[in-house]
Amino acid sequence: MLTRFICLVVLIINLLPASRSIAQVPGAPVVAVFEIESHDSGLKRQEIVALTDYLATRLGEGGRFLIVPRSEIKKRLVQQKKETYKSCYDQSCQVEIGRELAAKLTVSASISRIGSKCVVSAGMYDLQKAATIQTASAQAPCNADDLLEAIKKIGTKLAGLSQAQVEPIKPEPLPAKKPRPTPAPVLATKPVPASRLEFPGVSSSVSMLLSLPSFVGGDLENRSGVQFGFDLSLDFLTGSWFVYGFGLRTPLTPYIGVEIFFRAAAAIKLSNGLYLYPFVAAGISPLTSVQVMDEPNYTWNSWGFNVRGGLGLRWMWSSGWGLCIDAGAGFSSWSVYEKEAESGISGDEDGQAVQVDISTGIIFGW
Repeated sequence: MLTRFICLVVLIINLLPASRSIAQVPGAPVVAVFEIESHDSGLKRQEIVALTDYLATRLGEGGRFLIVPRSEIKKRLVQQKKETYKSCYDQSCQVEIGRELAAKLTVSASISRIGSKCVVSAGMYDLQKAATIQTASAQAPCNADDLLEAIKKIGTKLAGLSQAQVEPIKPEPLPAKKPRPTPAPVLATKPVPASRLEFPGVSSSVSMLLSLPSFVGGDLENRSGVQFGFDLSLDFLTGSWFVYGFGLRTPLTPYIGVEIFFRAAAAIKLSNGLYLYPFVAAGISPLTSVQVMDEPNYTWNSWGFNVRGGLGLRWMWSSGWGLCIDAGAGFSSWSVYEKEAESGISGDEDGQAVQVDISTGIIFGW
C-alpha cells in the first residue's frame, strides 16, 4: 500500500508541469539519474525504484534540466550486458552510460542506515569537467514516508544549482561573410535516443514457415511436396551489425520433425527501424518417426542435414518488438528407413533435395 502511495505521488508530480504550462529552459542540460543505492536501509526494491523516480521528477521540475527516461538507462545497461542497476553503482560505469546517452550530468544517490536513522547522500557529476559540482544530504527515520521528504529536500537543493555552475551550450558562430538573421530560440525537448529504433542486442522470434522441397537425387528422386511449420530462434547482436543465433525448425505437414540450426546474419540499416537481413544457416534433423500423409501405409524413420541462405527484412518498433520476413533457398540430404505398415516390408533409402523457404513472424527484443 505504501509503495502504491509513493508511485501515485510521483505520477501526480509528473503531471504538474504540464498543468502549469512551464516551458523548458533553452539549452537545458541533459541529466541521467541512476537508481539509488541502498546500504541496509530495509526498503523494498519497489520503494527504491519509486524514490529514484521521485528524485528525477524533482530535478526535472521547472525545465532547468532534461531527464533521461529510466527505461533508456536500463536499455543501455542491457546492451552493456549488465543484469541490474546494482552492477552500475560505481562512477566509471555511470560516466560511460551517461556519455552514451548524450547526457551532460549524472546524479547518483545512496541511502545508508546509521544507528536508528538513515542518511541520504546525493551528488551531481559534470561529465565534461570530470568533477562533482553539487552535493546534498539529509537524515530521516528508515521508512519510506520520512525518506520521501528527505529525497524532496535533496532534489530541491540539486535542482537549485545555479546556471553558472553548468557550462552553457555555445551556439555555432555564423559565417562572417554571409550573415543571416539569428533564428528564434527553440525550446529544448526531451531527446529520444536513436537506440529506441536500433536492432536489439538480444532478440527472439517466432515465424510461420512455408517450405517447398524437391528431391533431385538418390532413391527419393522426383518426389516433392509442400511443408508448413514454425521457426523459433534466439539471436545475439555482436558489434554494430553481426548477428548469430540458434533455433528450432518444426515442420508439421506432411510429416512432423525437428531441425536444430545455427544461423549467422548481418543487420544492415536501411532507415530508422528498417534493416536488411542477409543470412546463412546450417541444421541437423535428429532421428524422427514420420507417418507419410500422401502414402498412409508407410512410416519413415529419417535423419538429415540442411544448409541454406537467403535475405530478409526486419522492422523494429520503439517498444522493443518488430516484424520479420525471410526468403531463402537451401540443400538437404536425407537418409530414410522405410517400412510398410501392412506387409512389414522395409528398406533403406536416401535422397538429396533443394528447397525454397518463406517465413514471416514477430520479433521480441530486449
